[in-house]
Amino acid sequence: MTITETWRVKKTQAVALQALLIATTLLCWFASGLHLRVCPNNAHLMAWVRLWADAAPILGMFAAAMGVLYIREASQERRPAYVHTAGAFFVCTAVACSLVAVTISAGCSHHPVMEHIFLAGILLTETVGYGLLQIMILFKVEALLETEAPGIRLRTLLQVVGVLWGSWALLFILRVSHLIRSGPHDDATILETLVGCAAVLVFSVFTGKVVQAMLFCSSTIQTADESQGGGGAGLEQKLRMHALATGVASGASILHFSMLIVSQLPGVDASYSFVVCHIIDVLCNLACALSVSGISTFLCFMPWQIARGTDVLSDFMTAGSLAKAAAEFGTLGQPLVVAD
Repeated sequence: MTITETWRVKKTQAVALQALLIATTLLCWFASGLHLRVCPNNAHLMAWVRLWADAAPILGMFAAAMGVLYIREASQERRPAYVHTAGAFFVCTAVACSLVAVTISAGCSHHPVMEHIFLAGILLTETVGYGLLQIMILFKVEALLETEAPGIRLRTLLQVVGVLWGSWALLFILRVSHLIRSGPHDDATILETLVGCAAVLVFSVFTGKVVQAMLFCSSTIQTADESQGGGGAGLEQKLRMHALATGVASGASILHFSMLIVSQLPGVDASYSFVVCHIIDVLCNLACALSVSGISTFLCFMPWQIARGTDVLSDFMTAGSLAKAAAEFGTLGQPLVVAD
């Protein structure tokens, strides 16, 4: 299956996915209310726990709503894999928010085993969700660059991020489950901190390269477009908007993971700041997935229709061809010369 291949979600699958999202949302609100009942005087709970418990149902409902609307559209018309990846990200985010509420309720009920299981579920769904979002970004840049080598380098970088990310999550789960020795005051070990720092560093490099590629192609097309008085079809502006959305969303993720590292350092209490960054990160990534996937262009909130969207990957392939022509010939109208 290629990234440009299209398919439509079957009606039965759409109903099942919508039911899953609705059930997930209801579970999230129920678990949030349950923790208030189990801990009626929740003033003893730490501020960051209360903030997380209050925010999880709202974020989960937001993600589920976008997921339901995506499923409705994807069941009516064939959509490329790129768009379906965005839909899967919404589902993962909604499930993760629900697990946050359930984890807090399990902690209030003094069920440590269930708490650790649900915590592992949070990390798994968030890892898959963040991975899907970065794959979407990789798809765009590979379509934009056209040439094979830069795409391979970016794909390798993303694979390294995935390995480090998974290792970091595994070390965290093993530590909080008391399966391995923790650092001072039950904080992160030196190995866990180093792996986390490496993951954030490589992810920052990946983000910088993809944003740089989009801005470079946008600038190249704009320069050639101005010199010949048109022909870019507004693609340079689309590239800038995608670069901005990617930079903001990934920048929020970098800040979120950086605060996670800081909050796990011995003697440092930054849990509340971490949760605030986490909430901002989820909001930014949801907005990014909704906009840069093209879903926002074909999701119309009118009850009688849903407007058609644009093919983001086709736009990026066209922009890549125009940028390559502009770089080689200084114009958008020259044919591309393919070397033997």
